Amino acid sequence: IQAALMHPQLLVMGERIDQHNSMYYHLVESTGKKLEELCGEEAAKRIYFIPQAHEKVGPVYDSLQIRILQKDGSVADEELPGLNAFLKAVQARKYGIAKFSDPANARNYLSWQYLKA
Repeated sequence: IQAALMHPQLLVMGERIDQHNSMYYHLVESTGKKLEELCGEEAAKRIYFIPQAHEKVGPVYDSLQIRILQKDGSVADEELPGLNAFLKAVQARKYGIAKFSDPANARNYLSWQYLKA
């Protein structure tokens, strides 16, 4: 049964990957443009889009992961003030957003726990 269900999905997988990646690249581009529009020239340079795949692995982008940089483009030593309030405001509007360093974020490997042998 599993193979019968999976076979049709395999036939369209490449197309779906292309569609996901196309949406991701559109979002990256439109995010930069919107930042420039709302926050002024050079604002988009404060956002670093974190690559999600090793160079030898084809990406399937399922999320937009960013690092917010200081005004001078350097990495912040501390979390930016207001970040948690911003995340809560976005979540209140029913958008999915999470801080990578949050222990509740499954992608944060520091929150992973393993069974003892």
